[in-house]
Amino acid sequence: MSHMSEEDRVIRVVDVLLTLTQQKNWETRHGGLLGLKYILAVKQDLVNSLLPRSLPLILSSLSDPVDDVANIAAATLIPVAPHLVTSPSLSHRVPALLDQLWTLLAEQDQLTSACNNFMSLLAAILCHPDSRASTVLSEPVMEVLPRLWPYLSHSTSSVRLATLQTMATLTRSHRTLDCSVPSLLATLRHVYQRSLVEHVREIQDMIEEVWESILTRIELNSLLMAVCPHIAQWLCLAMQPANVPFDNSQLISVEPKSSGDTPQEALAGLKFYLGGVETVPLVTREANSHRARVLASRLLGLVSTYVIQPMTGLNPGPGEDQQIPCPVQCYVNLLLVYVNSKSALQRAGHQ
Repeated sequence: MSHMSEEDRVIRVVDVLLTLTQQKNWETRHGGLLGLKYILAVKQDLVNSLLPRSLPLILSSLSDPVDDVANIAAATLIPVAPHLVTSPSLSHRVPALLDQLWTLLAEQDQLTSACNNFMSLLAAILCHPDSRASTVLSEPVMEVLPRLWPYLSHSTSSVRLATLQTMATLTRSHRTLDCSVPSLLATLRHVYQRSLVEHVREIQDMIEEVWESILTRIELNSLLMAVCPHIAQWLCLAMQPANVPFDNSQLISVEPKSSGDTPQEALAGLKFYLGGVETVPLVTREANSHRARVLASRLLGLVSTYVIQPMTGLNPGPGEDQQIPCPVQCYVNLLLVYVNSKSALQRAGHQ
């Protein structure tokens, strides 16, 4: 091989690794993909020739029945995601890859190791400045978002951040978002709940971006029907004492895929505090509680600009009271209950 160029030698090695990825033994497939991962990450100058050669087998490995193999397949593509998006010869494969990732995320339990890299790969593709993938989804955005809900509470912060980045990219790519009121409410509840218990500052900043992105693109009547019945509960959650765990019956969860537990049963074994879940160190949780309360208040402030608006097309019928209550006054009356409270915590949160 001494007479061969460096590129030819690397290609020979890649061909051997691709052969390994097709073997029956899963450890062999895993090892082959691991080698590809490092070669593609290190030999960035050769990616344009190496990636077209290896991409088909890497994509098929994403659906490998062994979680560790699928995990490393996704990890292999993350460093080269920009090339997938921008390469004229490969960008046409991105929509199919995204469909595959959405399907895998819907089928996989969020606790599996592969889901971490599936979500990171999805975010890497969608969030690339040159990516147009978010505008050509095969399904409406708000029907896709429920697949991301479980990952908002993932134990790994990078997964939570990637999830929110994906949500932000998907919602920003559309001028308006159409969805049912129950779906909108569930999405808002998941995002708002994350603001209460998140302890990583970068993720907290992204939560506010996602919240604003959704609110500004939803039709007013749908937003009011989703939010108004629950705004009082959200206010109460923001006033939660930092040393008292939330009542889990007031929180929203996603039904686990790997057990027969109901969503509330899945929550029952974990305590959620303002500023972090019980697994977050107490010092970190207490230091973050004020920041979490401020973030929740900012989200409520954003949604308040819509709550005080009258619902369009709302006209009293024959024989009904012709005087429709003023939304601003109704909301003020709700807030005054807390502002006039003897509790300093309630007053501080709403002044």
